Amino acid sequence: MEKIKIYRSIKLQEAPEPEIELVHLDEKTGIKINAAQLLAQYQLNNGDIVLVCDEDCPYEEQLHFVLLRQNKIIDHLVYGGIYTPGIYKEISHESDTLRFTFASDDVLTLALRTTPSRWGDKLPPGARHQGGWFQEHYLTLKIQGTASDKTQ
Repeated sequence: MEKIKIYRSIKLQEAPEPEIELVHLDEKTGIKINAAQLLAQYQLNNGDIVLVCDEDCPYEEQLHFVLLRQNKIIDHLVYGGIYTPGIYKEISHESDTLRFTFASDDVLTLALRTTPSRWGDKLPPGARHQGGWFQEHYLTLKIQGTASDKTQ
């Protein structure tokens, strides 16, 4: 996983729900996502791209992890919720995993499956996949301890 900057965001609307369009720097067409801002972009070993977006709402913050393949959304995972203030802080990114903290001291790991699953994974509280019932899911999210565990 490598940090990149190949998409830019254009704000489309702020209310009732935020929406941005993510435009690849080499193309004129974009991808619409219900989020307020693009926080980070990563290219995976297989060429897929993970975008990290948020809704920029201090007390009801949500992170959006959007997996793109050939400029098309193939998975979308949302984490956060009502009365959840949070700030995305990357801890590390290697291979096909991203470690970060958000609304607590919990270290979360976002990983890419090699083969998709149509059955829902056991996700942490506040996490859910966007899309239909039988959509294939490539992204997984797990709590891997706390940031204070790493400093002791």
